[in-house]
Amino acid sequence: MVILCALLLFQTSCKTGKSTTKTKQPGKPETAKTTPTVPETEEQKMQRLLNTLSFADTAVVQKVQILLYLHGYKPGKTDGIMKPQTEEALTAFQSNKQLPTTDRTALTLGTLGVQWLSFEVKDLQEALEKKGYDPGPIDNIIGPMTRTAYLAFLHNNELNGNNIINAQITEALFSPNPKYLYQPPPEETQLNAEADQTDLVAITYRFETQLTISQATVRDVQQALNAKGYDAGPYTTTPTPPFTDALQLYQSDHQLPQGGLNEETLRSLGFKDD
Repeated sequence: MVILCALLLFQTSCKTGKSTTKTKQPGKPETAKTTPTVPETEEQKMQRLLNTLSFADTAVVQKVQILLYLHGYKPGKTDGIMKPQTEEALTAFQSNKQLPTTDRTALTLGTLGVQWLSFEVKDLQEALEKKGYDPGPIDNIIGPMTRTAYLAFLHNNELNGNNIINAQITEALFSPNPKYLYQPPPEETQLNAEADQTDLVAITYRFETQLTISQATVRDVQQALNAKGYDAGPYTTTPTPPFTDALQLYQSDHQLPQGGLNEETLRSLGFKDD
C-alpha cells in the first residue's frame, strides 16, 4: 500500500512539472509582418484627386469654364458660377463626348481634364510667351489669343490628341527643353518676310481692286483679316488655329455664316465676285 501511494505521488509530480506554454527566447525580439508599399502612380494620384472634386466647389467650376473654353465652347465669364451659359456649353461638350448630359460627377470632370489644371491662366500665358507663342496680355483672363496660342502649341508639338490637357501636355508646357520653343516653318518665314515689306494700305487696296472670290487663298484671307484688325497669326499656306479663330471672330462680329471661307465672308473681306 505504501509503495502504491509513493508511485501515485511520483506520477502527479511529473505531470505538474511539465509546461505547455512557449516562452520567448531571450535576445530574439518578435517582428510584425508588414506588407510592402507600392508607390502610387501619377494616374492613380490624379484619380484620387479627381474623386475629391465637386461641381459644388466654385474653384472647380471655374476650371470647368476655362477648359470648356479651351475645348472650343463658350461658357461665358470664368467666374466659378454655373450660370445658364456655362450649363449650355457643358451640355454641348457632354453630347459631343457621348456623356450623360445630366452628369455632374468625376466622369465629366475627368473627361474635361480638371484634375490636370493645377495652374492659373496667367501661368499658362507666361509659359506660352516664353516658348514664342503670343497669348496676348498676361492678365489671367482666358481669351481668343490665349486659346489660339495654346492650340498652336499643342499642334506644333503633336500634343493635340483626344485631350486638351493631360500629364504630357502639362510637362511640355512648363519644360525648359528648347525643343518646345516655337520654330516657324521655312515657308512661313518667307511669307512673313514678304508681308513685312507691304504696308496695310497696299494690302487693302489689293483686295478691294484686284482679287476675286475664286482667287482667294489662305494667305490672302490672312492678310485681309489682319488689315481689318483681326490677328490671323503668322502667314501660312494652310489654315492654322490662329487663322481659324480670327476668321470665326470676324464672322461672328459681322453676323456672317460660320464655317470656312464662304462667299459671304470673302465678299465682306473685300474680295470681288468673279
